[in-house]
Amino acid sequence: MAPAFSRVCFYNYQNGAEDQSERVQYSLKENPENGSITVPLRIEDSDSPLDLDLISSKLWRPGRELKIGFLSGTEWQRDQVKKYATHWTLYANIRFTFVTDMASFPPDVLVDFDASKGTWSYLGTDCGYWSSQGRPSVNLAWIIDRRPQAELRADILHQFGHVLGRVHEDEKPQALFPWNTDQIYRDLGGPPTCWDRSQVDRCYFARFLLKTVQGTQIDPSSIMRNYYPSTWTWNEGRTIFNLDLSEHDKEYIRYYYPSQGNLARNFNTMEIDRPEKVETIQKHHEKKQCFNQTQSESSNIITGINWVSFRPHNRIRLDANIVEHDQKKGTASIRVWSESPMYSAGMNWFEMGSRFPFVQHGVFNCHDLQGKGKSKTITFSTPFSEPPRVVCLIKSLDLDGENNWRFRASPTRITAKGFKVSAEAWHNSTLYEANVVWVAHPADRSNVASGGVAATDTRPWWKPQQNNSFEVTFDKPFLKQTVTSFTREASVNSQANETLQAKGVQIVGYDLNGPREVLVHQLKKIDVLISCITWEHLESQNPWIEAAKEAGVKRFVPSEWVGPAPRGIIDIKDKKLDILGVIQRVGLPYTLIDVGCWFQVWVPKISSGRSDHAHSIYIDHRIVGDGNQKFGLTDMGDIGKYVAQIISDARTLNRRVFAYTEVLSMNEIWDTMATVSGEIPPRDYVSEEDLREIIESCGKRWHEHGAKVDIMDVANYNMGQYRISWCIRGDNTPEFADYLGYLDFWKLFPDFPKVRSLKAFYQQVVTGPCAGYGPATSE
Repeated sequence: MAPAFSRVCFYNYQNGAEDQSERVQYSLKENPENGSITVPLRIEDSDSPLDLDLISSKLWRPGRELKIGFLSGTEWQRDQVKKYATHWTLYANIRFTFVTDMASFPPDVLVDFDASKGTWSYLGTDCGYWSSQGRPSVNLAWIIDRRPQAELRADILHQFGHVLGRVHEDEKPQALFPWNTDQIYRDLGGPPTCWDRSQVDRCYFARFLLKTVQGTQIDPSSIMRNYYPSTWTWNEGRTIFNLDLSEHDKEYIRYYYPSQGNLARNFNTMEIDRPEKVETIQKHHEKKQCFNQTQSESSNIITGINWVSFRPHNRIRLDANIVEHDQKKGTASIRVWSESPMYSAGMNWFEMGSRFPFVQHGVFNCHDLQGKGKSKTITFSTPFSEPPRVVCLIKSLDLDGENNWRFRASPTRITAKGFKVSAEAWHNSTLYEANVVWVAHPADRSNVASGGVAATDTRPWWKPQQNNSFEVTFDKPFLKQTVTSFTREASVNSQANETLQAKGVQIVGYDLNGPREVLVHQLKKIDVLISCITWEHLESQNPWIEAAKEAGVKRFVPSEWVGPAPRGIIDIKDKKLDILGVIQRVGLPYTLIDVGCWFQVWVPKISSGRSDHAHSIYIDHRIVGDGNQKFGLTDMGDIGKYVAQIISDARTLNRRVFAYTEVLSMNEIWDTMATVSGEIPPRDYVSEEDLREIIESCGKRWHEHGAKVDIMDVANYNMGQYRISWCIRGDNTPEFADYLGYLDFWKLFPDFPKVRSLKAFYQQVVTGPCAGYGPATSE
């Protein structure tokens, strides 16, 4: 094969029909969301609904750690993979870990470097299936040192795009090429591939159906655009060998591997069972599920059936529900009855709660239903300002099997006060029972859409067909929320800002000493402005406050991020309250957010030294007083989650909010480290009197030496005041925050998902590298 062919990817060659149904089941176990876009194609007279035409999405579960192992290759070749493959993880919520002990840590992806087998990869979760069989899931034949680094990077990025579930841009239905088939057969029929015509056909002349491809438009700049030589087409055209991820590639991977959990979830019976014959069919299919939000009531979860496959001419009788439910988890359950031989079924559920206060929902129970249909008038608990959008989901269904299965659930006569919901069968179909879930939301709500589709939208009812899919256009486009980070001009190209930029954040440099109108212009399109200015430069917020008011910013969040306290206790807090005064004087809408003490402040030392890397030298780790005064604590990494929830709620406008994860005493903090580490951290105590003397002496030296003061005097002065407030006075508690007029985060959002505990944080500390508290993060 000519060297130019080193740029060609042959992944479709490895994407054949072997073990296809097992791979589908593997993909559903790995990521149940794959079931929502899985398309079963079944021969009409077959008893089995699963055959070799079953096509499934192959995406990994977002947040997954993919373990990558090597079957061969030099250290240099392996280093190239480690260097370039991880570029995808800058944009996707997924991690790559390269393992050497594959017996202890079975890999999800097995990489080989066999020069005789071309360059290819299996698609998405198929990598995991074949790796579990001990077979390579990626082969990189052309990672050789005489090729340019740019081409090596392109090859590796391309193949790991397949690993994450991406197909070739050229294999979308819109991609039509005038192939010179005879030339391709000649080239690929010789060494090293030596393929027959069927292998070439599968690799190059197959096309994915529109319904199985995530994305519709071809991106000519995509790293997933396959290269082919000019002699392979009659018009002697050739693709450009793209060398890096395009913007479309980055957007695609962000979308399919999001950073936040999906509140719409799926369960398919094939995740746990794949019956081949009717005799093996189970009656109950259940799987425990963890919620993305804490659920205070079972009524906050709505369910619906999204997939059914029953034996023909039999009664359809099934129910989809979440059972054995508590605040953090439940069991997804699909139940069928003995007279209903089911091959497979699927359900989805949606977690409601405080994130969707504008939505109303309920269940129309047709328990006494007999015959063709029944309807009921639903009255909203709170009238909408205008007629809302209403959709219906089928929660349970019981249809006679003697005749064709016909059923529909629909809302009609929708007004601001209510609507009519109907559940009906027609012609010779008989409906025994059904439960219909209805969901109503304001019609004019931005970034919210709903609707329904019917097979008769694409073809007449008397012409049944398997493929009934088509594209849906939203009434109004979804608005993309842009995140902008303002930074000093000198820091625009810093490593931290480059990392943010890779995640889609727009980086804008500014000069506070520049013209005021420039700052106003920069803020014109900003709805919410959040300040993270460090304590030394709090006054730098004043120009931003004035410019934000003039620009029409809808909410300003000043730099707080610690704990509540009254004036006269903490100098830094007094300066922050002065900033609040400026905000209120100019009339700028605001939300002040305090989050308690950070986990990262208190990392007790243990004798093994496992916590040393997260232990700050700038913190006096002696226990204050008797160590029994409780105070609020929060992981720094979770502050953003709290803030995102707070600023999206109108109740928090022009208010102060206290968000915290746990309320513990210093003794309890030390106990937690002992429990996690199995070691007893030493407990040294400092009295209130001694601590106040330290504060006074450090303050004097700071006053005398000014900017030349020892940094430890500054640290002991500031942290000493915080420790008096937290550990002696008890200011940093939900009770005292309530006294000061704060809103309690957990009372506002009782269904908010629980975040990382102090125990979980310490578990990370003692087992590996963990960012601790240091000069760069100090208050």
